[in-house]
Amino acid sequence: MKNASKMAVCALAFIVFALTLNFASVSALGITTNPGILAGPITNPANNHDYYILEFAEWTIAEAKAVELGGHLVTINDADENEWVRSTVSTQMNANTMQVAWIGLSDFAQEGNYVWSSGEDVTYLNWYGNEPNNSGGNEDYCSIWLEGNWGGGWNDGKLNNMGYTAYGMVEVVPGSVSLEVILDIRPGNESSPINLKSKGVLPVTILGSEELDVSQIDLSSLLLAGASPQERGNSGQVASIVDQNGDSVLDLNLKFDLEEMDIAADASELFLTGLLLDGTAIEGADAIRMVPVGNGIDDPLGPAATHAIVLPEPMTMSLLLVGGVAMLRRRKN
Repeated sequence: MKNASKMAVCALAFIVFALTLNFASVSALGITTNPGILAGPITNPANNHDYYILEFAEWTIAEAKAVELGGHLVTINDADENEWVRSTVSTQMNANTMQVAWIGLSDFAQEGNYVWSSGEDVTYLNWYGNEPNNSGGNEDYCSIWLEGNWGGGWNDGKLNNMGYTAYGMVEVVPGSVSLEVILDIRPGNESSPINLKSKGVLPVTILGSEELDVSQIDLSSLLLAGASPQERGNSGQVASIVDQNGDSVLDLNLKFDLEEMDIAADASELFLTGLLLDGTAIEGADAIRMVPVGNGIDDPLGPAATHAIVLPEPMTMSLLLVGGVAMLRRRKN
């Protein structure tokens, strides 16, 4: 009986600890999957572009929100623009030395090959100190320090920039028009399931139309969840052009390596960006269904089982704790 009582106390203590840790970590990070606009539009008089400042979110989520707004995370082309971006975010957010802003630069697709999410050429860099250093082997997303000795310098960081508040700085070119393309992820499968544990490839089709000749797409510019199309075998070919849906219009079939893609566990759609050969921006999205980790043949309890520990709310936790203590006292008496 004493052993059972001790086990009950330990179990209750563990739940309280886990609940406290969970609340503290979420509060400290402040990460959101749907970042709101904190400021903007703010016009840079030097180029007449509009800018928005987003809530703290992972780089890929901030970029997806930027695309929704009609732009991308900011592209910085010279020292004057760099200082304007730094001072604007810092002033608007009353920033401190532990805060940065995401910019549109990354080398996720190929280590050491930095590209702007807008597709513009890289003509200016402003790394701080010994950056980029790819610390830990997984720093692929770039930000600009807002204050302190590092202010204005760039850093390569992890996807969620753990430890720092990373605002998203969005740049929108007024009057710029992106061609909306129809994207079909996993053609023939309406739910488009994705398993983050999979090490395979993700088939994707860009559907042609009267407005879109898929042969005019710049394949080197395409990015889906941060990944470039995968080459097929030893041919170096990354795409095939066929009539995928039988409408007598040619479509573009691609494959993406799932291990190279940055997909959040709660993602509901994937965004594709790119350019036509004439420089016209294209973008598209398609809904997906995330397969819970543990489902399928790897799950000993079967494909329909979803396993998760659900922690009770604080008030419920308090009642459980009081009830457990009362039960132990009754047994002791």
